[in-house]
Amino acid sequence: MKENYYQILGLNNKASPIQIKQAFKKLAFTFHPDKNLGNPDAEEIFKLINEAYQTLSNADKKFVYDSKLNQINLEKAIFTTSSNTQPKATTTQRKAPFKQKPPQKTNRIDGKSILLAFTFMVVIGCICLFGGMLMNKSTAKQHIKLAYEYLKADLYVKSKLEVEKAIDFDENNPDSYKILAQLAILRAGDFREAIYNYNKILTISHRDSLEFLPKRAKAYTQIDKYEEAIMDLKYVLQKNKGQDSVWAEIGKLYLLYLNNLNEAKINYQNAINLKPQNYTYLFGLGICQINLNENEESIISLQKAYSLKKEPKYLYYISKAYQN
Repeated sequence: MKENYYQILGLNNKASPIQIKQAFKKLAFTFHPDKNLGNPDAEEIFKLINEAYQTLSNADKKFVYDSKLNQINLEKAIFTTSSNTQPKATTTQRKAPFKQKPPQKTNRIDGKSILLAFTFMVVIGCICLFGGMLMNKSTAKQHIKLAYEYLKADLYVKSKLEVEKAIDFDENNPDSYKILAQLAILRAGDFREAIYNYNKILTISHRDSLEFLPKRAKAYTQIDKYEEAIMDLKYVLQKNKGQDSVWAEIGKLYLLYLNNLNEAKINYQNAINLKPQNYTYLFGLGICQINLNENEESIISLQKAYSLKKEPKYLYYISKAYQN
């Protein structure tokens, strides 16, 4: 390890991510090649500054670097201690006859001491790393909170800027991508971008699948990927079969977009079994039954729907079923 990246940036090894970033920006501005034309030394310094920042700004690279740096410092300390350790001077005395010289005590560092010291340094390094990670997560949450506030106030550009700052500190917080998905839909109706961010959420946190799979399914529907939408909704039902709205949404997709009347009928029936008094589910079932020429059954379903909500279109389809 030829260079000490902390010293290059003018920092100590306890510097926070914010301090590292600030130091890099200041030095990069000073030694940038564009500001030092014809100065090869400035260019070399700029390369070192950039190399140091690329390592210390990345949590994984920083951990490896800090471990190596701690090991080197430990080895230097051990070498210094060993070179300074000398055996104690003893006064020369006349040996008594037939008596052996008592063994002299020597100061030496044994392997156990080295292991303990190394273990201590590793523990300290882990504590520092963990503390830095906690600080980054806390800072990210503050930016996410601001992003939500801007989103509620319809300040979409500011909201997105805060999310990007949050991701710089913690790229594994699903709330960041949740906001980005909402912004993609609200700002430009970009459902593909929304799907990308829902994918990020589901990759980071599987426990959020029941919340975000239905949202991704709606986004798939908007870009005509109906089978993908149905797959997402069926996965939700594997986790919880008691969601009547999910059964009904699958029935709707089969009925309106895939023209699979039998599957649509089954899913609407499952929704009705869970919520018998829902007129929308009854109407969907009735439409399936009309198209399957199950006219008597369709009349019963549509009449139930009409008794719950007096919609003129229900009467139209009831009369159509009678005509068939």
